[in-house]
Amino acid sequence: MLFRKCVTVWQNMSINTITSYSRVAVEPSRGVHLSEDRKRWIAPHNDPVFAELEKCPYFHEMPVVYASRLCEKWMATLFEGEEYTPGRDGQSGGTAVFTVEGVPEDLYQF
Repeated sequence: MLFRKCVTVWQNMSINTITSYSRVAVEPSRGVHLSEDRKRWIAPHNDPVFAELEKCPYFHEMPVVYASRLCEKWMATLFEGEEYTPGRDGQSGGTAVFTVEGVPEDLYQF
């Protein structure tokens, strides 16, 4: 129950942040925005920390997607003797957005 509440708060904070950025975009169609299911956000860059020379849209996961993976890693490390491996899961690095006409999205999206 606590995990679910934390993920909900984390998800809502992320939604508020992305929505706020979207509102101030000079060109809204090129700004960051949420997917309809709110499981991903789309940005014209892969990693917001770096200024790429070529811009194209990238999907990034929202906390509701990656929080369970992080929790599983923490639990395995804390209680199952697994070795901790640092990573950037859920923090940055998206998947380039591309479309293929006539092919359902679930067949080509990661």
